[in-house]
Amino acid sequence: MRRQQIKNKVLAFWKRGMDSVDKPHYRPDIDGLRAIAVISVVLFHLDKKLVPGGFVGVDIFFVISGYLITLISYRKIREKRFTFSDFYRRRINRIIPALVTMLICVVIAGLIVLSPADLTRLVKGAAAAIAAVSNVYFWREYGNYFSSGISEAPLLHTWSLGVEEQFYIVWPMILLLLARLRGLAKLIIIPLSLAGAVVISEIGVRTAASASYYLLPTRFFELAIGSSLAIFVVEQGAFITRRGANLCGIAGLVLMYISLFVLSDVTPFPGVNALYPCIGTALLIAAGAESTSLTTRILSTKPFVQIGLISYSLYLWHWPLIAYANYLEVKITLFSGAIIFLFSIILAWLTWKFVEVPFRHTGASMSCFRTTLTRYAAPFSAIALASFIVIANNGFPSRVDSRVVAYENIIGTAPEKLHERCHSSNFFYRREPHPSCLLGVLDKRADLLLIGDSYANHFTGMVDVLAKQDRLTVMHYTMDGCLPVKGMGFGSGSSYIEKCRSRNNVSYEFIASHRFKYVLLGASWPNSGTAEDFARLHKGLQDSLISIFSAGAKPIVILNNQGTMNAQCPIRRLLTGSTKNCEKAPEPNGKQWQMFQALKREFPDLVYIDPNKVICGKGICHAMIGNVPLYRDRGHLNDIGSRLIGKILVEKGIHLTLGDASPSLFESTETMTTN
Repeated sequence: MRRQQIKNKVLAFWKRGMDSVDKPHYRPDIDGLRAIAVISVVLFHLDKKLVPGGFVGVDIFFVISGYLITLISYRKIREKRFTFSDFYRRRINRIIPALVTMLICVVIAGLIVLSPADLTRLVKGAAAAIAAVSNVYFWREYGNYFSSGISEAPLLHTWSLGVEEQFYIVWPMILLLLARLRGLAKLIIIPLSLAGAVVISEIGVRTAASASYYLLPTRFFELAIGSSLAIFVVEQGAFITRRGANLCGIAGLVLMYISLFVLSDVTPFPGVNALYPCIGTALLIAAGAESTSLTTRILSTKPFVQIGLISYSLYLWHWPLIAYANYLEVKITLFSGAIIFLFSIILAWLTWKFVEVPFRHTGASMSCFRTTLTRYAAPFSAIALASFIVIANNGFPSRVDSRVVAYENIIGTAPEKLHERCHSSNFFYRREPHPSCLLGVLDKRADLLLIGDSYANHFTGMVDVLAKQDRLTVMHYTMDGCLPVKGMGFGSGSSYIEKCRSRNNVSYEFIASHRFKYVLLGASWPNSGTAEDFARLHKGLQDSLISIFSAGAKPIVILNNQGTMNAQCPIRRLLTGSTKNCEKAPEPNGKQWQMFQALKREFPDLVYIDPNKVICGKGICHAMIGNVPLYRDRGHLNDIGSRLIGKILVEKGIHLTLGDASPSLFESTETMTTN
C-alpha cells in the first residue's frame, strides 16, 4: 500500500511539473499530441509506406516544446521571477539523464557489434549529441537525411535535440526583449519575424537542402510558432468557445493528415511545407484550451496519454534499435518491426520510470551549479573521454578480423573528398572549372573535359588510369545530381533543376570557348521513366553531342556501372559470419539501352566506356575484385575500386579515346565475359 501511494505521488508530481507553482495545469491532450508525433516517427522509420510524412513528428515535437517552455518562461518573465539558472537547470533535468542513459547503452552495443570505422563514427556522434551539436555533425558526416547511408547510424535521431537545445540558448534572451515591447509592437514584430523565418527556411531549402534539414536557422520558425502561441496565451488568456475549439481542432487534424500522408521524403522540407504540421499542431494546442472539444477528448484518451508520457524516451530508443537491425541486416518485416516497436516501448517505459521521473523529481530541489556539474559536466566529460580513447585507438581494430580494417580503408577513399575543389555540391553550382583539377598526365594543357554528376566524379580514378595510358590530360568539373545535358536541369525541386541547368550552361560554354579534343560525359543515366521523359533526355543528349562536335571535340560517354546491394556486405560477412551473397544480377538494360543504341546509330563517332566489362561477368556483378571492395555505398565506387577498374580495362586493351567496340550495354547479360 505504501509503495502504491509513493508511486501515485511521483506520477502526480511529474504531471504537475518540477515546480507546480510555475507550471500550468496538466494538459493530457498535449501528451496525446506527443503520442501522434512519436508514433508517426517510429512508423516512418520502420516503413516509409506506412506514414509517408511521418518524419514531421519531429516538427510536431518542436511546436509543443516551444509552446510549453515559453508558456512557463514568459509568465515568469512577466512576474519578474525568471532566471537563466533556473531555466537551464530545468532543461538539463529534462533532457540529459535519459539521453545519457541511451548513449551509454548504444556505445556499449557498438563496442560489440560495430566495425572500427563505424564505432569511431558512433562515439563522435555521441560526443556531438551530449554537446548539443549532433545536427551539425550528422549534416557534415552524412548529408541528406533521407539518403540510404544514414539507415545504419544509431544516433542520427539526436540531430533534433541539437536543434532544440541550440534554440533554447538564444530564446530566453529574445523573450526578455519581447517582454519589454508594448502590445502593438508585439503584434507587429512577432508575425513579421515568423514570416521572415519561414522565408529564410524556404530559401535555405532551395539553395542548400541538406543543411536546411538539420540546422537551426531554417528550423527556428517551427519552435517559434509554438512559442508565439504561448505568448498570446499569456498576454490574452486561453479562452476559446467550444465551437471555436472544434473548428480549430478539425482544421488542425486536416493539416495533420496532409502532413503525415501527403508529404513524403521527396517533398522539399522544411520551408513552407513545414507550415502544415506546425500550424496544425498549434491549432490542436489552441483547441485543447477547451477540454470538451472533440479533438481534445480524443487526444486525452488513455492510450494516447500513456504513449505521450513516455514519448521522449520512446523517441530516444526506437532509432538505435532500427539502426542496429539494419546494420546486422535484419530485414524489417511486419513481424520484426512489431518486435522492435514493442521492445522500444519497454525500454521507453523503463527509462521514463527509473530515469526521467526520478531525476526530474530530485532535480527540482538542486541548484543550477550542482545540476550542471553532476548531470551535465560529469557525463559530458565521461563521454568525451570515452570518445577520445576510441578515436585514439582507431576503434579498437584488434576486436575484428584484420581484413575488416583493410576493407574499410579502401571503402573510405571517397572521390568527392579527394576532389573537393573539382566536384561541387548544388550549393556551389556557380563554381567555375579550376586549372588544378587535372587527371592523367599533369604537365600539359588539358585534352579532355570530364563533366557530369557524382557518378562521373566517382569514375575519376578510372579515368586517371586510362588517361595516363595514352598520356592524356583530363580536366574534372562535376556536380552532385546533375546529368551533363545541354540546356536541361535535373534534381528534386525547381531550385535544384535551375542550378543544374545553370551549371550545364556554364559547362557547354566552357567547351565552346576552349579547344578540347574530347569531352567525357558521365552520370547515373536513368533506366526507368515515361516515354516522354526518355524522349526529352534523348533530344537533350542529341543537342549536347552536336554542341560537342561543333566545338571540334569528340564525345565519350561513360556508361552506368552496375550497383551493389551494400558496399559494407564484405565487411558484414567477416563481422557476423554471414554467408550472404555480396554479388547481384545485373539490372535490365531497358529504355536506357534503347536510347544509347539510337545515339550510336545517329553519331557513329560517339565513344562508349563501359565499366561493367570489369564489374560484371556471366550474369553476375561483383562487389569485390580480389581483395578490393569496389563500392563506397550502394551505387558509387570508391577511389581505389575505380582505379582497379581502370587498370583492368587497360589490361583488356581498352583506350579512353577509342572506347570499346562492344560495350556490354549492347550485349545480353548471358554473354558477358568473366572478369
